[in-house]
Amino acid sequence: MLFSVAGGFTGAIVTVGFAISLATLVFSGPLDEHVATGIGLGLIGSLVAGVIVALFSSFRGMIAGVASAAAAVLAVGAKTIAETSPAPLPTVIALISVASLSVGIVFLVLGSAGLGGLTRFLPYPVIGGFLAGIGTLIGRGALDILFAMPPDLNNAEIGVWGPRVLGLVLAAVLFLGARFTSHRLLIPAALVTAIGVFHVVRMAAGVSVERAAELGLLLGPFSDGAFLPPSILSTMSAADWGAVVDQSSAIASLVIVLTISLLLFSSALEADTEEHVELDQELKVTGIANLVGGMFGAFPAYNYPGATVVARTVAINSRTSALIAALLAGVVLVGGGRIAGLVPTPVTGGLLLYMGGYFVAVWAWDTRTSMPRLDYILVLVIVLAIALIGFLPGIAIGLLIAVGLFVFRYSKVSVIRRMATLKHRRSHIDRSAPHRHLLEVLGHTVLVIELKGFIFFGTAHLIRERIECHINENAELRYVILDFSHVTGVDSTAGYAMSKVARFAGERGVGLILSGNRTLDLDLLLGLDKHRPLEVRTDRDLDYALEWCEEQILASSDRGPTASLESRLRAATNGHADVDHLLSMFEHRVVPAATKLLVEGEASPGMYFIERGAVTVQLEKDRIEPLRLRGMRAGTVVGEIGLYLGAVCTATVVTDSECEVYQLHPERFRQLEEDGSAAAAALHRYIASTLADRLRYADDTIHSLSE
Repeated sequence: MLFSVAGGFTGAIVTVGFAISLATLVFSGPLDEHVATGIGLGLIGSLVAGVIVALFSSFRGMIAGVASAAAAVLAVGAKTIAETSPAPLPTVIALISVASLSVGIVFLVLGSAGLGGLTRFLPYPVIGGFLAGIGTLIGRGALDILFAMPPDLNNAEIGVWGPRVLGLVLAAVLFLGARFTSHRLLIPAALVTAIGVFHVVRMAAGVSVERAAELGLLLGPFSDGAFLPPSILSTMSAADWGAVVDQSSAIASLVIVLTISLLLFSSALEADTEEHVELDQELKVTGIANLVGGMFGAFPAYNYPGATVVARTVAINSRTSALIAALLAGVVLVGGGRIAGLVPTPVTGGLLLYMGGYFVAVWAWDTRTSMPRLDYILVLVIVLAIALIGFLPGIAIGLLIAVGLFVFRYSKVSVIRRMATLKHRRSHIDRSAPHRHLLEVLGHTVLVIELKGFIFFGTAHLIRERIECHINENAELRYVILDFSHVTGVDSTAGYAMSKVARFAGERGVGLILSGNRTLDLDLLLGLDKHRPLEVRTDRDLDYALEWCEEQILASSDRGPTASLESRLRAATNGHADVDHLLSMFEHRVVPAATKLLVEGEASPGMYFIERGAVTVQLEKDRIEPLRLRGMRAGTVVGEIGLYLGAVCTATVVTDSECEVYQLHPERFRQLEEDGSAAAAALHRYIASTLADRLRYADDTIHSLSE
């Protein structure tokens, strides 16, 4: 419990300090007389958001408070209202309330829609630069606190450099201690010691609390009463709502800034602690907190990654510490200036300087050895941009550079998954030995390129260059197949590149075939050149494209007649067996198209020799549409495995056209084996040679694909 209290006290210094700072900035100039009301609104926001987030955040120990990123927008709006509205205080409170309610609604909608994970697509260097940039802004604000001392401090008994040295020493102790030790009492002990040293020196110098507050050495000065603002209902009724509506664009920009900030804060906290943060949950919880706070006129709120990390070094994984931090803001709200006025400004500045230095050291220094050089340079660029031109411009510059680096790096990754000729990359069509030999001889006339990944402007031109190079080097090339089966997406540049490839290939008499991914509109790739129609073929997958090319090669070549079953058996027996007796064992049949010769899951009806026609081997069971495994042409055999093993059929074989087949029934096969004749041996030898030929081709294919 002691560690939880210490962690909560540490977090409360940050939440209360930010609430007071934000209120002081917004309620400045014409509104400075109402700064106590503004502080009350800030403390209400810290109390409500702190309690709700502490109890329901997905990250244990998450501390929340008023959104410092809202300060600039609300300050400009408040100044405009104060100069133009007849009721400035109620109208500014109404502006703050509407802003909080708007932020709450957007957060809740985004979280409920599951859109919080969008920031997980942010590059790691951008998150690192964001965190280091936060560190520079916090550090710069801390230095402003330490060195923006009033002129009359030089004449004070305590001296101008005493408070500054105290803050700098506190920051150094915390920073060095955190770098070299992980003791959880370090931060609370250092803070208590620094506060004690300050007040001891103050009293020794004879400086009263009131005088120290006047010199800016204590937070305040504040009255001893509570910071409770006026009734929200009476305030809203007196507000100038026309002036609030005039600030709609400012409220919209504020919502965008806080949404990005919350998601970045959560992602950054996840990266820093290496613990999971449920972004949708954070959006919903923080959205509810803003809705509740907005009903009381509180400032918009979000999570504090810096305070959370610092508090967790004291009280690890403790919701209690976050809850204590929120409740202490409530104590200050009720107790007023007497409590807040005792906190030394140099201690607040020193703690903030440590927080800023921590993020800069971890993300802008330690990462120099763990990140690639370009990524580390990007981190430094973001930090410099945030420090010089602001938070959002710095993040925008970082994202633009990160996108450029991604495009550059991804363009170096080949999108060509595999490249081969038809000699080594054939279809799943089982053909006769003469046809296989012919395709092997003429396989170099077809180039097969399998693509992968996302094809965009950085990689499309590389594909075009490779194809054009192959066309120029191979004068006998007839077809180029581009397979998109493993492509996840394309941009318009890919379509433009395909149209250029088609024109280049067409001028040289080479056909272009696109095959593959059904989720891609391959026809869209062909529709970019509307003035010159492209002669390009598309197929639903690579296997059909390969089959089409094979048919074109065989059709344009002297393929010769397909060997009949009789001629094959006579070649297998070498004249030493009674082929006529063997043929008599086969049933000669002519079957129409769409006839199922084998049915998946049923007993094998025997083996078929395809004398004429074509069949397809496919899977049908538990499928919406059949899956083609192989195609069989004249001169091939199907069903031999089931016949020899006596097993049920593992696939369905259906005729594509009218077929002439020879069927060997299982009982006839057993009769041949019982006879023990030379005819049976010849049949075995024929089937063995067929299977060996298939195995040899499969081995060649596997070897070529593995290269």
